[in-house]
Amino acid sequence: MNIKEAQDRVAAFAAERGWDVNLASQRGEHLVREIGRLMEYTLYMEGVTTKAPTGTVEKQLGDVLFSLLSMANHVGVDVEEQLRVAMKEDAAKYPASEERREESLRAYTTKMRPMLSGLDR
Repeated sequence: MNIKEAQDRVAAFAAERGWDVNLASQRGEHLVREIGRLMEYTLYMEGVTTKAPTGTVEKQLGDVLFSLLSMANHVGVDVEEQLRVAMKEDAAKYPASEERREESLRAYTTKMRPMLSGLDR
């Protein structure tokens, strides 16, 4: 299934359940909650926290994607097209190079990892 098909299936699923009448703010809040749950998995998998989340990371990624596509449907955005636009813009803004990879690794090592290690384990 491509992104457009997935977006259409989410729209049909939501309509069948009457969820298509929810406000954009409700959909946005749900998306933020799902992303927060996904963060719990990433922090656990990276060893930042020892609190094991329930369920699976695969299920949580599915929930995030469902919520994102639902939000996009509500505001009338073609996610597949916007992904193409975003990647084209990012490719121009951040061209791939070995130097850029090394810069990203240095930033993680010197900035992000020390910050994350200070979180409650």
